[in-house]
Amino acid sequence: MVCGPITTGGTGNQTHNFEVFNATLRGLERRGKKLFNQVPYEFGLRRLAYKWEDEGNNGYCMPILTVFYARVFESGAVSEGYFIPGWRSSFGARWEREKLANENCAIHDLTHADIREFLQAEYPSEHVGLIMGLLAE
Repeated sequence: MVCGPITTGGTGNQTHNFEVFNATLRGLERRGKKLFNQVPYEFGLRRLAYKWEDEGNNGYCMPILTVFYARVFESGAVSEGYFIPGWRSSFGARWEREKLANENCAIHDLTHADIREFLQAEYPSEHVGLIMGLLAE
C-alpha cells in the first residue's frame, strides 16, 4: 500500500498530493508491486469526514483510520507500506505507519528520486519540477 499525504501535508496542495500519490501507485506497479489502492475509497471517506464534522466533531476524522484502514490492515490484505517523502507531515500517514508496524508489515521509505522517476513518467518536466519543489522532506 502506498502511504503519504493526500488531504494534509506533502506539497500543501491536495491536487498535487493526488498527482504524487497516483504516479507513485503506477510507478510501483510498473516495478511489479501488487498494491491495495485506496484512492477509489478516498472520495467516499471524504463524504464521511464532512458528515462527521457537520455533527460537531473537530480534528481528524479518526473513524476513517480506526474503522476503515484498521480493518484493511488487520485483514492481512496489506503486507507492506511504501511511504512517500513528506509522510511525516500527514496525520493519517503517521497513523498508518504505526499501525503497519504493529501488524509486522514491511515499511519502505521511497526517496525523492523515486518520486521524480514516477512523476516523469506521467507529467511534463516543468510540472515535475514544480511538484518536487513543493514536496516536503
